[in-house]
Amino acid sequence: MTTGDARPSPVFMSTVGRMWEHYLPGDSFDVSLLCNTLFQPGMVAVDAGFFTAQRPGDHVLKSVRKSLLEACIESGIMRPAFRGDASTFQEALGLCRHGGVQGIRLRADEVARRLQRAADKCPAFTAVQWQTEGLGRRFLEIWQRHAIRSELPATFSGAERIHDRLKIIWECTKKWRIDCIYEAQRHAERWDGAAELVTTSEIMNAVGRTLGLPADYHSEDIREILQASNAPGEREGLEAFFRWVCECHSYVGASSLGCTLNFPGYNPEYSLIATQTIPSTPSVSVSNVPTIVARVPFPPPAVLLDVEPDDLLKIRENLGWGYWVALEYWMLHPTSRTEQNVRESLREYANEVVKWTRNRTGSRAPGSLELLLGPAAKGRQLLLAGLFLLLGAGLAERVLAFFSFGHGVFALYKWWATAPIERAIVVESPVSKSTAKTELNLPEPVSD
Repeated sequence: MTTGDARPSPVFMSTVGRMWEHYLPGDSFDVSLLCNTLFQPGMVAVDAGFFTAQRPGDHVLKSVRKSLLEACIESGIMRPAFRGDASTFQEALGLCRHGGVQGIRLRADEVARRLQRAADKCPAFTAVQWQTEGLGRRFLEIWQRHAIRSELPATFSGAERIHDRLKIIWECTKKWRIDCIYEAQRHAERWDGAAELVTTSEIMNAVGRTLGLPADYHSEDIREILQASNAPGEREGLEAFFRWVCECHSYVGASSLGCTLNFPGYNPEYSLIATQTIPSTPSVSVSNVPTIVARVPFPPPAVLLDVEPDDLLKIRENLGWGYWVALEYWMLHPTSRTEQNVRESLREYANEVVKWTRNRTGSRAPGSLELLLGPAAKGRQLLLAGLFLLLGAGLAERVLAFFSFGHGVFALYKWWATAPIERAIVVESPVSKSTAKTELNLPEPVSD
């Protein structure tokens, strides 16, 4: 929660971004949007992502009926962050083109029209004014803190053992973690006159040149970079490196907008930047941390996504805030009474969602939602304990996990379905495959 603000911060929607799509299953945007709609107070997404990422555009254009994204914009739950003086999606798209944003999709104008139509129906629509100056400098600061070092940092607080495989990856990525980052910085200075303008595009171009791609190579498609790699073990190193770039990019975007951090496809072994931003209190005993473990009836995500978006938003408006208020109050005053209030508000919320889906879709597909709730201040130890509790061996194919550290409370959600959730993994390597369904939200970063 922002200091002095009576409401929690919105979540930064990293899934509205092209680079992340390489690491995520095909339904990742839809499910992330659904989760954050039901369990977060609001969302913010950067303009370019609407026009360069495939899945947000497909989500909007796959049907003539109103999509959940359009409904969220129309209701004010989702706010776009526009660069410059743009006030509409069409103006933002024009500035992206003028600014040389790469990878704008062929149907971007159609996406912009649909989203603006939704914005025009929002009585109090205002875009977030996104100041892009200094973002490159901030990226370098975060990168230097976490990735430009000789020793691989311990992933979790108090962890003594670092896997030999990760050590190999860390050494393999040295030329990209250090040399290519600084090359991108020098290129920005040479062409733009300011190192703070270093971009992910410049980083990808620098990496491409180390793999033999032409000097004038330009792309933001990670797959093209991977296809240029032939050395044994190099591909896995590239997978890890670009994941760290994605995480750092998300961190900078969220911090620039005062949003809750969001890391889709969270991987506790390989998510270097994300894991190091989790609050850490090593002295806290997990056994003494007040937690709630609950399981409530809940439709599978695929069923919920068939419900009319306006109906989902009515459920959220009528019952969602009651759950959030009860949850926050329990965290401040963890008594049996406040715990019971959380359980009751959660069950009421879940039952209403089940009722709506049955009435609107006729579906009675059994499913449930399991939650582990605890204080964000306890950080990495509780997260690690929760990870093993709810993502145990053999459950990966049946699990959708959603970690939320928003507004002082962390929650781990496990969605149980009657059949395995399809996993569309682009590259079959441990870096992209492990816990690909996990999404991690953290409180907005403190300025430092």
